Amino acid sequence: MIHRTGGALAEIDARFRLANSFSSSHYAVAKNGDVHQYVDEQDTAFHAGVLVNPTWTLIKPGKNPNLYTIAIEQEGAAGETPTDAQYAVTAALLAEIGQRWKITPDPQHVVLHSEIRTGRDCPGDGFDRGTLLSRLTAMQPNQAAGLIQGEIRILQTVNVREGSPSSSARIMRVAPAGSTETVAGFTDQGERVGGNSYWFRTGDGNYLWAGATDTPNPAAPRRAEPVPLAASAQPAAGAVPCGIQRIDDLFTGAAAAPITSAETDAAAIGAIQDLLTGLGFAGLPTLISRTYGLFGQKTTNAITAFQSSQSLGSTGSVDSATLRKMISAPAKDPRASQVYLTLVLGFRFTGMQRILSLVAQMEGVGKFAALNRNSDRAGLSFGLIQWAQKPGRLTDILLAFSQADRNEYVRVFGDGDQDVADALIAQCKKASGGVNPKTGETTDPSFNLIAEPWPTRFNAAGLNAKFQQVQVVSALQAFEKSYNLLRQFAPDIVSERGVGFMLDVANQFGDDGVRKIYNAVHQPGMTEKDLLEAIAEETVARMDDSLKAGVRSRREGFIESRFLSDQEFAPKV
Repeated sequence: MIHRTGGALAEIDARFRLANSFSSSHYAVAKNGDVHQYVDEQDTAFHAGVLVNPTWTLIKPGKNPNLYTIAIEQEGAAGETPTDAQYAVTAALLAEIGQRWKITPDPQHVVLHSEIRTGRDCPGDGFDRGTLLSRLTAMQPNQAAGLIQGEIRILQTVNVREGSPSSSARIMRVAPAGSTETVAGFTDQGERVGGNSYWFRTGDGNYLWAGATDTPNPAAPRRAEPVPLAASAQPAAGAVPCGIQRIDDLFTGAAAAPITSAETDAAAIGAIQDLLTGLGFAGLPTLISRTYGLFGQKTTNAITAFQSSQSLGSTGSVDSATLRKMISAPAKDPRASQVYLTLVLGFRFTGMQRILSLVAQMEGVGKFAALNRNSDRAGLSFGLIQWAQKPGRLTDILLAFSQADRNEYVRVFGDGDQDVADALIAQCKKASGGVNPKTGETTDPSFNLIAEPWPTRFNAAGLNAKFQQVQVVSALQAFEKSYNLLRQFAPDIVSERGVGFMLDVANQFGDDGVRKIYNAVHQPGMTEKDLLEAIAEETVARMDDSLKAGVRSRREGFIESRFLSDQEFAPKV
């Protein structure tokens, strides 16, 4: 909500400092472009006053607008025209606020004080909302222009709007279905249509809604992309090879003998155990178990039970039909194993994915739906690499879900209520992730994420195939960032084992934490093995006594794992 101060910024500063003041604001923008903040965005400022014949279309009847608006004062008297610096800085401030709170930059979401209090000359005739919004919308595509340029395909007839990503902007022309359009950038701050706020900027400076194109989410990650999921939202199985020859031969229908209890290929047996574990068969060995890849009685029993449930012959061995059923059947407890990442989610298995599988095992036995309910005083931690609430990482994965499929995000996390789903992100964006930094307990009882309905909602996200793909891409991007930093400060760690070890430490202690630990123990002339062992001891020493044993086991797991090579790490191979 835009206001006028009515006087100099020094006067408004003094007024808002008074303990008995009945008014406040979140921000004020000076004529020279300086910004003063008085109230945190997540807190209430009392700026709106009494409602008098409001014309604002988004007003919530019976609810005080102070509770759901952010106030921005403009220095100056009513009727004054804002300076160029005020327009520019206010547009930049709105861009930041809009990004944090997913507020669309249109006339309905950038409201004037006079629109809720008729007769109030605030911010006055000198203020031009159109000028402010044109500054804002011009700013957003320029920031993103380098991310996607070129031709997009129009899937449904769409209007091209003049100068603004809004359905209220004037229609310049119509782009028919089946045509192509040259675009120069995009914004994610446009009017939200069908849950999608992405709009493309055309070559002539106008806008069209991305939801009508073959690229509805132009900001979606483009590295480590999986194959698309089928329209039914079931995984598109078998799009890429698994990389385990026995499994690939069975899956493609090659003349391959079934995998039986006499099988000698431990990797193939382990893949079957991974699939069965994901299908809900408990007690089977996992990637870090010593019996992983051994075809014992538990494996035979699980195969037989699965075959019976699918009306297959109960042979206790895995033929092509059984394997394909294991891959196509909905997983009850999916794990980020090699076979699941490739044949179910469609990722090519590389060195970085191998490390991800092992890190995920250490964090939450490889589960996409793994939940840590504040046992480490970090609030809720979720997913493959345990995106934790207190350090702010949970926000990252929630935003990634929302950007990948807005409608599904709202369905899963808001039970269909967009306001609830967005409020979850807003809560997790607060200081310390919205929890007490000492205890990990929530600061808002409505968002006690370790109590229902939240665990059920996060579990549903973990079972969602599209969101599983988002988890993998997000985790790989985090690992790539950490790996690039690692190469700068630890050039002597080069093996796949060493890199995997260090990425696991970075996932637990953060990029800055792993750098500090490395620097604390590093001595010239140390072998990589000696260095890893020294780092392991240092990480154990930095943990609470109750967690030392688990951290020691985790470090030893990477040092001893037979699934990591001592050869030079090749992330893309």
